[in-house]
Amino acid sequence: MNNPPVAGPINILISLETICDNRAALDRLAELALLMQARLHGLYVEDEELLDIAEFPFTQEVRLHSAAEGGLERNLLEQQMRSVSRQAEALLAQVATQWGVEWQFQRVRGKITTELSRAAQQADIVSILAGNRSSYRGRFLSREQAEIKQLMNRPCVVLPPRITPGKEVIAVIDREQDLPHLLEPARLISQQGKRPVIIILQNAASDDLRTKIEQFFQNHPVDPQIVTLRPAPATGGLQELLTLLNRYSAHMVLIHADNPLLAEAAPETWARQLNTPVMLIR
Repeated sequence: MNNPPVAGPINILISLETICDNRAALDRLAELALLMQARLHGLYVEDEELLDIAEFPFTQEVRLHSAAEGGLERNLLEQQMRSVSRQAEALLAQVATQWGVEWQFQRVRGKITTELSRAAQQADIVSILAGNRSSYRGRFLSREQAEIKQLMNRPCVVLPPRITPGKEVIAVIDREQDLPHLLEPARLISQQGKRPVIIILQNAASDDLRTKIEQFFQNHPVDPQIVTLRPAPATGGLQELLTLLNRYSAHMVLIHADNPLLAEAAPETWARQLNTPVMLIR
């Protein structure tokens, strides 16, 4: 008699070479893993392209704190990468242990976008760090865009470089069909009402839509605040939404990945402006 296959835990992919020095981001992901009964999958990519560059005869290393220059040797760079990966693994283990969640660590060598894209195929949620540039995707060459697009085809948590402590879980809703995809994670992340839940409706809310939201939360100890966004006719609503979000101290913002406002500004921009993680739901 064949037993039915047992589903494995949800996997949250973490790109450790970009996030390993951001303890607040790791804590936020570990909390998410705890609430979702998920496993943290830390991936550290030893950048093969950077190692190849180190072999060029005129490659120089500039040390940020001293502005001193020196030759860059491949074997030394490999040692540095290995040292950083061990530190990243130790920090991941520490955070996962403190939050009581499963974790795994993987170190690979290759092209960063290729390895991230490959790992994302086995992930349920991916996470990226929004750096100081306008867009995470804008950091890569055009030939790498397809791999980044594939990476972000999963539900994605965009983490800002600086995360401030937050209170509210905020769901931004554009259309009725997105309700189940956004309300359930909002309820979950609110920890059964320990955090306030704010529902922002981008269009004038019908009584029927409000009733459906209230009915969803009837069986949960959550009393959401429903707010309607009223953008000026000449704008797409993005600036009004960001202004509204800044009135709160969000713990996390949830929005569907197909929301048209994301075409006006990348979610990395939102995360940096709000200093809070933005979760793209699919």
